[in-house]
Amino acid sequence: MNEDIDPYNATQNDLEALFVNNPDLDCISAYLDRFNPIRVMRMQAMEIRHSAILAWLLDPTENHGFDDEFLRAFLAQSLVGSKTAALSALKVSQSDLRDAEIQREKRNMDIFIVSPSRGWAFIIENKFHSKQSERQLSKYLERAKKDATDAGQTFVHQGIFLTLHEEAANADAADQYVSLRYSDVCEILASVMTAKEGRMGAEVKQFLEHYLDIIREATDMSDDQKAMADLARQLYRSHKKALDFIMEHGVSTEFMLAAETVFHWVVKPVSHGSAVKIGGLASLSFAGFS
Repeated sequence: MNEDIDPYNATQNDLEALFVNNPDLDCISAYLDRFNPIRVMRMQAMEIRHSAILAWLLDPTENHGFDDEFLRAFLAQSLVGSKTAALSALKVSQSDLRDAEIQREKRNMDIFIVSPSRGWAFIIENKFHSKQSERQLSKYLERAKKDATDAGQTFVHQGIFLTLHEEAANADAADQYVSLRYSDVCEILASVMTAKEGRMGAEVKQFLEHYLDIIREATDMSDDQKAMADLARQLYRSHKKALDFIMEHGVSTEFMLAAETVFHWVVKPVSHGSAVKIGGLASLSFAGFS
């Protein structure tokens, strides 16, 4: 192969060093090839699917083996430190909520929880990637209160705004909704799984481990993903000529598609002097690693 093949002077030796028996590349490939049924079905970014999984976890009567432990931990964590919440985290965490009824998409509310024995009702609005619309949260709470009044029921209502990252409810609902992040859900679920390990079936455990992987990656909590990102940077430093050549002449290759899919990089070829711009969660510019 001619050594003047490209502006970066990549040679056949450079390409062979990258692709032939390279343990770092093999490690990244193995990471990309991990089987996760949630990702296979392209459900990882679908808000409605996350709501369905959470509703299942929150339901004390379901077959996950948690009883009301995940429910109590989820609700209590959302209330911790709030000065405007209708209920206290301590009271909720110590209550028996095994009579709780979980409903999905009731009057457009993502998840609606009611405990008849306690007289408590919770409206959970789940925003995985999307944003809240004007007066959306306050409307849901008003609707739930009106339904209870029309039915002659008396409940203490509390809104919970569940988000992927740090975000507060809009001003019109700020004193009626507490915020909870998916990173909190990740920690709660991992803790409950450890406590209830003996009661979980093998299939339930495996599914929840897959789900935890999805949340950890979405919230930048995945140690594996961070390790692979570090390895990718190291790989670039060691094989800059070959990778610059690939990114200059083959941005649509499987290698770059994998980088975009797994690490959420946005790959944009720019001038030869800058090589390539990597954006997204990693917020990287490969040119800066030389």
